[in-house]
Amino acid sequence: MLDQAATLALGAAGASKAIASGLIILKKNEAALWVGQASLVEPRRQPGYYSGGSAGVRLHIAKGVSYRIGASSRSYTPGPEVQTPVDQGSIIVTTRRVVFKGLKASREWVFDKLLGIDDATDGTSVLLHVSNRQKVSGLLLGKSSEAFRVFLALGLAIRERGASAVADECAASAAAHLEERPVRP
Repeated sequence: MLDQAATLALGAAGASKAIASGLIILKKNEAALWVGQASLVEPRRQPGYYSGGSAGVRLHIAKGVSYRIGASSRSYTPGPEVQTPVDQGSIIVTTRRVVFKGLKASREWVFDKLLGIDDATDGTSVLLHVSNRQKVSGLLLGKSSEAFRVFLALGLAIRERGASAVADECAASAAAHLEERPVRP
């Protein structure tokens, strides 16, 4: 994986543009690092309920006829907002952003506007906080969540330090890993 990361970092200037050529239009000085499948998750309000009661009396006037005297107070309590899958599609990690392209919706999380990343406890979904959206949306990744996290970290590192510096770091890490690897008996 480290060798692949070093190769992708070196090729970030243009060689990996073929990866996403049919999915998205890449911007100037942008290269695609990884493409996978995911579900878009967004907050959706769950059903609420009415609560309250009355303080009054019901008077029976005749058979089947009654009259209510008093007041009633009912209030509506909205349900909680829950992250809910709303669409399925392709997810592309580039050197500048993460893009979701589905049949019903498309979303873009630009690294320059990224405020934070939250992982689910089960490790299958990621919520991406950006400054240009009030509500947090994210991705339900399933089995590809580990690969997504690796390439997201690679894309963020390339954006911050440059492709050649990250390629050198990955190559050095791969070489160190090969030296430290235990010998089979």
